[in-house]
Amino acid sequence: MNNVNISEYPTPFQLALYMKRSSSGSCTVYNRNFRIQQGPIKLVASKNAAKTFVDIVTESTNAGLVSYSTSATLDETMSIMAPANKDALRDSIDAMVANGGTCIECGLERAANELTSPRGRANATRVVVLLTDGKSTSGDSIEGAVYCRDRNVTVYTIGLGSDVDDVELTNIALLTNGEYYFAPDAQTLTEIFLNIGK
Repeated sequence: MNNVNISEYPTPFQLALYMKRSSSGSCTVYNRNFRIQQGPIKLVASKNAAKTFVDIVTESTNAGLVSYSTSATLDETMSIMAPANKDALRDSIDAMVANGGTCIECGLERAANELTSPRGRANATRVVVLLTDGKSTSGDSIEGAVYCRDRNVTVYTIGLGSDVDDVELTNIALLTNGEYYFAPDAQTLTEIFLNIGK
């Protein structure tokens, strides 16, 4: 697993957590060799890992939340990660409900728009952490990646379980100078978020 440390970027920086909320969150996760049963469903595992990420980012970081299914929703606008704003971001993560399909393009564009909005810092490094447990069922994820690249947004992609499209997620990361990570289980997912957030 490659480690990415966002603290290596020049400060200030800002990021958008970007999480799939489609209805495919089954209890079986794969590690590419054999099936294993996970205690939490995929959405619960995703929420827990994302909240761990929120816990470790510094107060100098701006962060927000975009979730996506058939379309994308801005669940939490960009804000500095003071304790009260961290609490609000955790609450928004907890409130996500699984539904719909998978439009990665929709979410990428919505996240990039938030990062480049007046709430963002003009001189900050812009980062999207994209998490999915499947592959695109609508839209064009490569167009979404180009949209991010054209706005100087770096995308780190995380695929949870064996239903993800490694090529799709790798191409998104490569186009935006990011990295792709594969998480076979909830524990690995948490470790990935910890490595990115340090």
